[in-house]
Amino acid sequence: MFGKIMDILDPLTVRMMGPHINRRTIENIDKAGLRIKSVEDQHLKILKLIIAEP
Repeated sequence: MFGKIMDILDPLTVRMMGPHINRRTIENIDKAGLRIKSVEDQHLKILKLIIAEP
């Protein structure tokens, strides 16, 4: 649910603040060649604590 809202709001936030709010962080970490050891949802599943290693 939050993902769709972030996708809708992203163009507005980019214009107002600059950074994108709908990044696919876990996918990007995997594409970078890092091995994800753990992912913990934080603060209403909006933030994630991601631990990865080379």
